[in-house]
Amino acid sequence: MPLSPPPAPSREGVTQARVRRSLRLRWLPLFLLIGALASAIPALGEPALAAARLGVMAGLSLPRLLGVEQFFPVEERLVAVAGGAYTQCAHEDKIAVGESVAIDENAWICGDVTTYGGNVIVSGHLLGAVRALEGSVTVLGEVDGDVTALGGQVALGPRAHVTGDVQAIGGKMRQETGARVDGRVSREGDLAPLMAATGYDLLGQARFSPWLLLFWALSGALFGVVLPNRLARVRAILMTQAAPNLIAGLATLMLGLLLVALFALTFIGLALAAPLALVLWIAWVFGTVAVGSWGAYWLGEALAEKLGQKMNPSVAAVLGVTALGALAQLPWLGLPLALVAGSLGLGATLRLALFSRIPRLLGARG
Repeated sequence: MPLSPPPAPSREGVTQARVRRSLRLRWLPLFLLIGALASAIPALGEPALAAARLGVMAGLSLPRLLGVEQFFPVEERLVAVAGGAYTQCAHEDKIAVGESVAIDENAWICGDVTTYGGNVIVSGHLLGAVRALEGSVTVLGEVDGDVTALGGQVALGPRAHVTGDVQAIGGKMRQETGARVDGRVSREGDLAPLMAATGYDLLGQARFSPWLLLFWALSGALFGVVLPNRLARVRAILMTQAAPNLIAGLATLMLGLLLVALFALTFIGLALAAPLALVLWIAWVFGTVAVGSWGAYWLGEALAEKLGQKMNPSVAAVLGVTALGALAQLPWLGLPLALVAGSLGLGATLRLALFSRIPRLLGARG
């Protein structure tokens, strides 16, 4: 009995298969976006908070350095903190931005107190450290911890008792008769010691995070799927004009962070600070993905003859930016590498968006 050929798939079946495949591809960017944002929370939470605090400090310091602080007034509010007895003391840190904190003389507070652009007045008992950045510290009661003022003065009243160290950086130090300090009392005229310690913490300490690698891998896959043509165009001009791209990226980063800090100081500008920071961060991530994609794509081109085929651009984006994210976590080398790579990609992205119609800017093909 002769075998009959299998029936050809109907046109309706082919159409349904294409629709199902299209729907899967349409949902893929959403899944990648959700995964990237979910991994960004544990990976970038602490650096983002540090950058936000640094931005606030820069925004508070720059007007004073330029001598135009009267044009950028910060509304200072006084927050009174009360508490009960030692037996009722629960450890709770307090952070205030643009506000002064006053601890009542009958209060017994457990936890550190940190202000950005505000003063701290301790009349009661504090079990913790006191830090005022761009503010002053006045101790009239007891502090069981260190007292530090950055850009302000430290004043110790006649009944003050500090069990830790007392340090005034870039400000005056006043200690009245009767004030007791169990630790060291020092005053630094400049910020060099603090900057040296901060620089060592940022550069010398390696904190490997698998969440960060996952974030960069998902970000590379997301941009490789959603914006492959834009990624290829940025990759094409990335190294042909590396110096202008790097300068443009660094200038954009510094100006953007400064604007975010200044906007955050005013009620009207606060609504603009968050969107501007988000746009700057997305452009930074896209630029870093472009740099990683360029590295992997260049390596794939070099090995194309041995492999027999070119590397897929989306695969190159994932592999390249993941490797770059791993290198960025190395001690001493990681932070400068991340800064240069992100600025290079950010500058290329910005210049491509502004001058995409100029043919000489697209000097090479990715």
